[in-house]
Amino acid sequence: MNKKLLFIFGFILLTSCKNKSGEKIINTEKSFQMYELSEMAAYMENLYKQHAILKDKIEKGNAIDSLPFSFQPFYEAEFTDPRDNDEEFKRFALLFESTAKQITKDSLAVRKNYNNTIDVCISCHQQKCRGPISRIKKLYINQ
Repeated sequence: MNKKLLFIFGFILLTSCKNKSGEKIINTEKSFQMYELSEMAAYMENLYKQHAILKDKIEKGNAIDSLPFSFQPFYEAEFTDPRDNDEEFKRFALLFESTAKQITKDSLAVRKNYNNTIDVCISCHQQKCRGPISRIKKLYINQ
């Protein structure tokens, strides 16, 4: 019974994509437009990728001598919504920078310091941009 319904649905779907002459309709009026990330959104994507790499290195026991990203975009990048670049964001940016730098300073507490950095990311996103929080939580290292 389910196969019959699936077949009927598929047939209707396929036949609805044709015009009266039987040719497939292709919409050529609108071209596909890619969404372009703002500088800050692109920086955040890069931070996510770099933290995933750091997480992997830390979990494998590798020393973290330096961070693979710059903090400068926090202070210079263009935001998707310029209103988000406020004093609260600037405080979080400074806190993130100081917390992230701790990752390289104490090899015995590298996991804790790394997770503290992720905590700062989540705290900021709880206040500023809620969307990626569940994604950011995946960066935590289990202790």
